[in-house]
Amino acid sequence: MRGKTLITDVEAMAIEQSNIDSLLEKGVDLMRQGAFVDAEKIFHGVLLKVPGEPTALEALAVILMEQGNLPEAIEKFDKALQNGSQRPDLHYNLGNAYAAAGQFPNAATAYRCAVELEDGFIEAWFNLAEVLERLDRLQESIDAYQKVLELDSDLAPALTNLGCVLTEAGQFGEAIAAFEKSIELEPAFPPTHTNLGNAHKYAGELGLAIAAHREAIRLAPGYADAHYNLGTALSMAGEFGEAENTFHSALKFGPLLSRAKLALGAAQIGLGKAKAAIELCDASPPDDCEMLALKSFAMAAHGLEDEARSFADYDRFVTLSKLSPPSGYSSLEAFNDLLVEHVLEHPSLAHAPTSHATVNGQHTGNLLIEPKGPFADFEESVWQAVGSYQKKLSKSPGHPFRGERELAELVAWAIVMESEGHQVPHIHPTGWISGVYYLRLPDFEAATKKESSAGCLEFGAPPPDIPFDGEPHLKTVQPEEGMLVLFPSFFYHRTIPFEAETARVSIAFDFRPAGS
Repeated sequence: MRGKTLITDVEAMAIEQSNIDSLLEKGVDLMRQGAFVDAEKIFHGVLLKVPGEPTALEALAVILMEQGNLPEAIEKFDKALQNGSQRPDLHYNLGNAYAAAGQFPNAATAYRCAVELEDGFIEAWFNLAEVLERLDRLQESIDAYQKVLELDSDLAPALTNLGCVLTEAGQFGEAIAAFEKSIELEPAFPPTHTNLGNAHKYAGELGLAIAAHREAIRLAPGYADAHYNLGTALSMAGEFGEAENTFHSALKFGPLLSRAKLALGAAQIGLGKAKAAIELCDASPPDDCEMLALKSFAMAAHGLEDEARSFADYDRFVTLSKLSPPSGYSSLEAFNDLLVEHVLEHPSLAHAPTSHATVNGQHTGNLLIEPKGPFADFEESVWQAVGSYQKKLSKSPGHPFRGERELAELVAWAIVMESEGHQVPHIHPTGWISGVYYLRLPDFEAATKKESSAGCLEFGAPPPDIPFDGEPHLKTVQPEEGMLVLFPSFFYHRTIPFEAETARVSIAFDFRPAGS
């Protein structure tokens, strides 16, 4: 045709790509202005022309995150990566989406991909350290924070967070050093001072702990956690009167701080005010496990021993049973052996942090995050067992712990204890029904097993922070491989220390109620 220029296929593609680039640029500009609806329309238009265009997919993912639609945001980030956009910031954003959705293992994987592509990506290292801590992979978290500090040695938030993880790992001297350096850089940040106080407390340096918490309160008089932490240090020092006043302050500034109520009641028992502790328990919500746990000790301290035994009726509410081997397993022993193998190979298995009840032992994170293989079979078996347990509880009218409570979630973690390992008295405050399943037990000689309570599960001993001077009502359970123990989450329990040549492997778990 005369008067017209023919356009080659290559030129046409270039024009088309130029149009696409222009649209992408316009969409990104609209996002910066906060006009997400208009930007979304443009990116969808691009994807109609070029399905799988990585920049459009990534931009839509960011918009979906802003809208709180995390599943679709994750899907879009994944598609962008599959279509060749292997940039560190894309992996980083995917990690943020996974973290916001509570999918911490996937978040850790995404952040690791980001730092493998860009070793100096400090934000990705920082977020990786945070999610590793959430997964109880403490040494990996410490390593990640130390990498952050290699990149920026004066980053105070990284020093504070590192100090918290070191405290959890029982490395109190290193934790104190990290907090002190963070305070040099940011002296007016109250959380660092109270975290320093906690590290001193765990190290047995109560005077320094009290001073650090007081400094946090001086900087922020309404800081409820600092008041609580000060109160716990004062209680450990036997200063129950001042501790009581401090816990009242904690509840004034943080009325929903449930652990402060528990600590207040414990201080009242220490002051001989058991009746006040009972009244505090009775004024609490009926499903508050921490206050239910305190009440039996408060009643016993007030001379109401029969009522206390009825309230914490271990014979009535602690049940023992044997699991049947799930379908596909030749025996219960074969099932347990496979569970042990998976526990010992679990990536989250690590030395138990300071805040946990286990001493001289290891534990995993939640085994039922995307459960696979024997963990999925274990989950199904335990759900069946708790159904029968709840039917039994329904026959207990008038007791605050009854079987009608709807259970919504099962969380489980493994515990591996070597010789001289044990657990201090504790409860499971976020659960309603708790339990333990024994996979592998040390080889005790028959005579020793009959004569000794070593390695047994014991109910009823008060924890160190409840100053109970009476004679506690106890129940001892001799564990057996394949035994499942179910009990109310508010029952204080411990594992008695033992000596053995082989490890003791068990799975503890909580059934959490709906609405918790």
